[in-house]
Amino acid sequence: MKKLKDLNSDEIIIISVVIATFVSLVLGYYFGETQYFHYTTNANNWGSDSGAPSYNNHTQKEFHFNYLLSIASFIILGGSIYLFLNRISKKNE
Repeated sequence: MKKLKDLNSDEIIIISVVIATFVSLVLGYYFGETQYFHYTTNANNWGSDSGAPSYNNHTQKEFHFNYLLSIASFIILGGSIYLFLNRISKKNE
């Protein structure tokens, strides 16, 4: 705690932005949504013995980052950390 009391205002801003950025990126990724798309295509395999068409199954997945949670947590955490560190450093003065 002794080092936290010796921070100036520029260092407090940098620390709060770095911590808030890291946490908001983790939360946005963790609460992101993965969508799976499954579709079937007809391959018309003419070399098959049965004469029946063969089907190829395909699966595609997309990840959607949760921007709303990420931006909201960045603002809230950045402000909270800044106020907390600012209060600690003002007690020292």
